[in-house]
Amino acid sequence: MRLGILVPESSGLNDNQVYLPRVLQGALVSNFSRHSAISVLDRVSLDRVIFETLDPTYEDSLDIVRLGHVAQVAYMMTGNITRTSAGYVLQINVTDTTPNANTIASYSGIHASTQLNDFSAVNNASRELLEQMGVQLTLAATSRLTQASPSQDIGSQTSLARGIVAQQRGTIVEALVHYHNAVAFDPRLLEATDRLSTLSAHVSSGNLGEDVRNEIRWRNEWLRILNEAEEFFNANLPFELVYSPSLTRGRIDFNRGTVELGTTVISSPLQSSFDALHNIKAGLQATGRTRPWELENWSPRLNQRMSVRAVLRDDNGNIISNAETVLFNSINFALVEDPWSRHLVEQSLNLYAEEAELARRIREEMEELERLSRRRLIGLQTLRQMLQIEERMQELNREEASLRARQASVGNAQIAYIPDTTRLEATRAQAVLNFTVNANHITDRMIIQILSVNGVDVAQNPDFIRIMAQ
Repeated sequence: MRLGILVPESSGLNDNQVYLPRVLQGALVSNFSRHSAISVLDRVSLDRVIFETLDPTYEDSLDIVRLGHVAQVAYMMTGNITRTSAGYVLQINVTDTTPNANTIASYSGIHASTQLNDFSAVNNASRELLEQMGVQLTLAATSRLTQASPSQDIGSQTSLARGIVAQQRGTIVEALVHYHNAVAFDPRLLEATDRLSTLSAHVSSGNLGEDVRNEIRWRNEWLRILNEAEEFFNANLPFELVYSPSLTRGRIDFNRGTVELGTTVISSPLQSSFDALHNIKAGLQATGRTRPWELENWSPRLNQRMSVRAVLRDDNGNIISNAETVLFNSINFALVEDPWSRHLVEQSLNLYAEEAELARRIREEMEELERLSRRRLIGLQTLRQMLQIEERMQELNREEASLRARQASVGNAQIAYIPDTTRLEATRAQAVLNFTVNANHITDRMIIQILSVNGVDVAQNPDFIRIMAQ
């Protein structure tokens, strides 16, 4: 059996959920490939099949499937996800690709958003569809398809789907970040690695399209990408915020009956975001035009000050204290070794060795002259020799002083480091959130909640910054 799984249609989804149909498609492809012997076309192959069989008579690819025009695939899976007040309605059908489009399996269910996000909804649908199609699932497969998926699978498929949607919109920077995230979650997800490799190679080449035929348009296209990068990383900070859920007791105010409880907050650069920035910088460098375009030192203008506001809740969820702190992250060009300074240091080391050998010979000659001068020989010839020895000794002393000065200069030679304008680095920042709590309000279990970062409500804008408790 050869099966193609189309992107489900959707209705009622908001702008932040447009990637959900792609997530469902990816999870279905993964489940059917992993738990059955059915030959499932990956997304790229399926798109190619539909493109090659596209008949201009019909409105879209779905019409082709319904009317049986995809001869290369025996069965097709179509679906729909609808957002309602009661939840999300998920409907999926598997039909053959004959003109009659006979249905061989179907699924319909209503799910909460949490069931979509943890993949338990799509796993349950996969199990029912596979059983209807006659697949004998193993106990392990049945167990896996009756629960939420591992965080690795959720993260990789979600990031991949968001990357595909971003690339279709033409937002290259956002697509790069999501593809990097998908590969970071699961390097074995071949579609993610292939899409990342293709897009990063395209950007890193510096050539943003054959239609860019003159330098002004070429530069303007690059300015569009750079502006997009700034906008994206100001709306999706390239950092993650990690705080400890454990509280450390601090100063006690016996007069007011309060105690300070603190927790550490750390902001660190997100590797996937900076990998995407490196792709962009490499592509810009590859144009060979950064200097005449005055973009040689480009880096995204980001707010490097991070203001964090948090509350402390008791075990009933009541707010018993609040706190604020500020972290400062620095984004700079990476420092690399200056090859010229390395050359100078190596030359200096060789010169130092030569000077050391010269010093040894001077010292040997001076020692020999001292031995001669100690001889108490009588005669005019001996006196002349003594004068010559003294003159030579004075000359050698001057040479030795000069040699020591040169050696001191050589010994101070160091390797210098210069900024690499093709790579950006960010520092890690750390601060403390201090909550002043009335001692009577302290409970056995208290919860820290980050409310906002730089005034942005993180609950309403979960993509603004990644927040983790560990």
